[in-house]
Amino acid sequence: MRIDVLRADELTATHRATWRDLVARDPQLWGPFFGLGFVDMIARFRGDVLIAVFEFDGAVCGFLPVQRPRGARVAMPIGAPLCDYQGLIAAADFLPDWPKTLRALGVDRLDFPNALGEQQAFAASIRQSDEAFVVRFAGIEPPFSRWLRAQGSRTVRRLDGSRRKMGREIGEIRVEHHSASRAALDFLFAYKSAQYRRTRQPDLLDRRAWTRAVIENYATQAGEDLFGAMSVLYAGDRIAAVNLGLRTSRVWHGSFITHDPDLEMYSPGLCLFLDVFDEAQRLGLAELDLSTQSFGYKDKFANARRAVGAGFVGRRSLPCLARRAHYAALALAERLPLGPAKHWPAKAMRRLDLLRAMRSPNRAVF
Repeated sequence: MRIDVLRADELTATHRATWRDLVARDPQLWGPFFGLGFVDMIARFRGDVLIAVFEFDGAVCGFLPVQRPRGARVAMPIGAPLCDYQGLIAAADFLPDWPKTLRALGVDRLDFPNALGEQQAFAASIRQSDEAFVVRFAGIEPPFSRWLRAQGSRTVRRLDGSRRKMGREIGEIRVEHHSASRAALDFLFAYKSAQYRRTRQPDLLDRRAWTRAVIENYATQAGEDLFGAMSVLYAGDRIAAVNLGLRTSRVWHGSFITHDPDLEMYSPGLCLFLDVFDEAQRLGLAELDLSTQSFGYKDKFANARRAVGAGFVGRRSLPCLARRAHYAALALAERLPLGPAKHWPAKAMRRLDLLRAMRSPNRAVF
């Protein structure tokens, strides 16, 4: 097997056609993080995007896009920490030569927090399994929100009441999909950034972070492979909630949602989700992806799950020994009777990974 490493702007028209064909064949790859549009968008903001191109018997059979900060011996998935899923752009049973791939990329280790569980390439390297929440529209008569009501969803009944009450007490409810409103984007940045600070999480929307520049591009993104998806719920002239994500021609992926905290009693963010579901179905999309981490509401809406897993692939090196020790410590903590404290090592590891991914591409990350 031959492996070439290219920058995004070095992909030929033939490469791009093959990429799109591989994506079209596998529903697991229909989401925005596996398309060329996402690769091109991230490459505009980071100069360290590399793509391993796999070729067998003279034919291209797969791609692996990553980002590798200057001088780093560890690669991360392209778009980390904004990419909610990682995987090979290849058939599900494709098995790369990982040592050879890592040598070609010039790294000792590749981390992945949410690799597709159905791809055999990552199966042996997954250290922690998880599942994502998905809304699938196949076989459901629109609108999806009506189907949820028909299932006897107490959550939807409660939200219907909250929506009516908000309309009476605050102002007439209206929803704007595919919005490019600067005011709505500023609203999301302000309240979401405040939430990150309040919960002591790394702020993806910090003005100094490269991630903010990418997220600012979400709402106006429009191309063959990737579209912005910002929906805004108004109560009268007041912005009550904003839902910002990305979509392809088949999948809508919600990434950021926030609401006016003074209107929290009406659950405007969850009310908006019902409108987003119906709009995604109206567009003829196959699914709306809610990603991992339930937060207490995703399992109320999702009617399907997607298997994912965290881990790494690597070759014998200090970075691999360190990562293996991290996962061993996590496994030990999970087995001990530590109560809530058993989750602290995993949270610390996720926080460090997030900070590592948020660093400038010009700074080495080991």
